[in-house]
Formats: sequence, structure tokens, C-alpha cells
Amino acid sequence: MEKSQSPVKQGITRRAWVVYGLFVLFGMAILGRIVYIQYGPEGEELRAAAVDSRTFRTSVLTAERGDILARDGHPITSCGWTSGPLG
Repeated sequence: MEKSQSPVKQGITRRAWVVYGLFVLFGMAILGRIVYIQYGPEGEELRAAAVDSRTFRTSVLTAERGDILARDGHPITSCGWTSGPLG
């Protein structure tokens, strides 16, 4: 003989299965989107754009140096550099 579950427990079990099903559907939708992006009609263009975004570009930025001022506005020290340490 099989024991029957109480209506409360049946409701909780049903809701748990619904939530589980929603998680599975959401995961499948994400997986489908990943496959579409990788192998879909624009996949090659997107892969080329991803490679371009991963390349490094370097540039030298010179820091603008200024005076260090006291509370009353008088300079405590001044930086004599006219350009950055590399220039």
C-alpha cells in the first residue's frame, strides 16, 4: 500500500517541480543563445570583433603635475617637470 501525501506537501512538490522546470528552460535558452552567437549567421563577424577587442593598444599618457598647496592657498612644493618621466 502506498501512502498518500498531504495536500500541502503535494502543493510544495508541484511548485518545486515548476521552479525546477523554469530553471531548466532558462538554462536551455542561454545555451541556445550561446550556440546561435557562436555558429549563427553572424558568428564569423562576431568572432572577428572579439579578436579585435582582445588586441592590446598602448599609448603613453603624460601626467599633468601641479603644485601642492597649503590650506591658505600658498604653494608648499612645486613640480618642476614640464613633461612626464618618459619625455
